[in-house]
Amino acid sequence: MTGIGAAAAFAVVFALVFRGIGAADDTVGPPLASGASPSQDDSSSGENSLTPASLRQIVGSTGLGPLSEEERLRDCLSANGVDPDSPILGSREIRVGDSDAVAILLGGPKAPQITALVVGTRCGADDPATIQVEVLG
Repeated sequence: MTGIGAAAAFAVVFALVFRGIGAADDTVGPPLASGASPSQDDSSSGENSLTPASLRQIVGSTGLGPLSEEERLRDCLSANGVDPDSPILGSREIRVGDSDAVAILLGGPKAPQITALVVGTRCGADDPATIQVEVLG
């Protein structure tokens, strides 16, 4: 029953985080495969940010790109302080500003949290290449 309870709790948080999000701008940027130019950030700080709309598009995707090799992915996650055994809920190659990146959604540190991690494509054991980390829920 513990697994069912955790799944139900995850579903509730997921629904609360993503509920009511309509046509919000995706300031992280489009997937690389789209061929579209990256979205420009219009925040006052000038930093790209993860939005619920952009995260919603990543759930269920499996695009790790240069992090597709299991050992490199584990090294990247560890370098970013994320348990490499955390379940991946979705991933996608994206553009952040003028750089290629990978957005990864993982089970968070405590159920039903979700960790959204955006890293540069050079991410590995010696370089976390962290662009953004958000813990939701």
